[in-house]
Amino acid sequence: MRYGIRPYRIYRYSPNLRCDPYSKQAADPELSALLPAPPPLLSHAQRWEGQEQTLRHSSTNMEEATTSAERAELVSIRKSTGSVIWKYFGFKVSDEQQNQVICRECHKQVAARGGSTTNLFHHLKQWHKLQYEQSVKLCTAEAPAASHPPQPKKAPAQSSLQSSFSCSVPYEKKSGKWCTITKVVSYHIAKDMVSVATVEQVGFKKLLKAMDPRYELPSRNYFAREALPQMYSEVRQSLADRLANVTHFALTSDMWSSRTCEPYMSVTVHFIQDWEMKTACLQTSYFPQDHTGENIAEALQDAIASWKLQEKHLVAITTDNGSNIVKAVELKEWLRMQCFDHRLHLAVGHGMNDKRVTRAISQCKRIVSCFSYSWKKWRQLAAKSPTHNQARPKPLGGPKQDLIFWGPPPA
Repeated sequence: MRYGIRPYRIYRYSPNLRCDPYSKQAADPELSALLPAPPPLLSHAQRWEGQEQTLRHSSTNMEEATTSAERAELVSIRKSTGSVIWKYFGFKVSDEQQNQVICRECHKQVAARGGSTTNLFHHLKQWHKLQYEQSVKLCTAEAPAASHPPQPKKAPAQSSLQSSFSCSVPYEKKSGKWCTITKVVSYHIAKDMVSVATVEQVGFKKLLKAMDPRYELPSRNYFAREALPQMYSEVRQSLADRLANVTHFALTSDMWSSRTCEPYMSVTVHFIQDWEMKTACLQTSYFPQDHTGENIAEALQDAIASWKLQEKHLVAITTDNGSNIVKAVELKEWLRMQCFDHRLHLAVGHGMNDKRVTRAISQCKRIVSCFSYSWKKWRQLAAKSPTHNQARPKPLGGPKQDLIFWGPPPA
C-alpha cells in the first residue's frame, strides 16, 4: 500500500482497489479519451518551494509598500548646497536637526559627517549603479571644468629689472602712500599720548621698515612742527563745524599741574546731538598767571569766544569747590554745578578724620615704605606670601589681630 500526493486531495493506492478515476483511465481507453490529462505528481521539495516563492513574493510587496511610504516621508536638505547627490538622499521628517542621512533608494542610513558627500557617492557606487551613473553625468554637466585634470601651476614670471628697482626706491615725499603712513604715525602720537621722540627710537624705526621698506620716517621736528599742528587744525575745524549747530551746551573746567609743576587749565564742552550726549575737550592751555578769580574768569571767556560759542546758550558749568573758580563763575554770573566726585572725595576725607583711622593709615604707610626701599625685606615678605611656591594658601605667620568695630560690637 502506498500514498500519492495530488493537488487538493490525497489518494490511497492499492493494487486490487481502483478508486481513482485517473487509474481507471489507464485501464479503460474510452474513459481516457473523455478525461483530461492528469496533473503531474509533485514531490515534497517542489511543494515547499512553491510555498516559499509565494511567501517571498508577498513579503517583497509589503517591503515595497513600506519603502514607498517611508520615501514619501523623506524631506530634502535645508541648507543651500549645489551638490547633485542630495537628489538621492534625504532626511526623516522627525529629524529636525537633519543629522541622519537616508538613501531614497534603499532607505538605509549613510554616515555623512560635517556635510561631506564622499560617503554618499560611495554608497551609490556600491549599491545603486544606475543612480551613481546619473549623478556623475549631472556633475559633469554642471561643472565641465571639474572633469578636466588640474593644470600644473605656472612658474612665477621673473621680475623685470625696472620692477625690482622700483621696489627698492623709497616713496617720494608728499606722495599718497607716504602721506598716509605719516598721518597714521601722527595719529598714534596724538591718540596714545606718546612722546614725539618715539619716531627716533630704534625699535619703532625697525617696525616701520619691516612693514614697508620703501617708507622713510621723517624726523621728530617734522612731526612737532608740521604733522601734529596740521592734524590739530583739521580736528579743530571738524569740531567747530559740529558746534556751529549746537543751541545749548554745558562746560566743565578744572585747574591742574603737570609733573613738572606747570599749571594748566582744561575746558570741556558737553552737548546733545541726534539725541546722544557728546563730549569734547576744547583746550588744555598753559596758565602761568596767578590763579585768581578774575584771571580764571577772563580765561573762561576767551575759551568760549575762541570756539565761537555764544554765552547766552551756556546752560551750566561744573567745577570743584575751589574759592578761586567759584569766584570766577560768580563774576560771569553763570549757573555753577558742584562736581559730585569732588564732593564725594571731601566727604570720605572728612569721614576718615578720626584718630584711630589716622593711626591705622600711618602704620600702613610705614609698612609700605619699609618694604618699598629694602629689597631684602621685600624678598622675605614674598617668601611668606600665599602665592610664593605654595600649593595651598597659608597665612603670613604674623600675630593675629582683632577687628576694631566702630560703635557697639556685633552680636
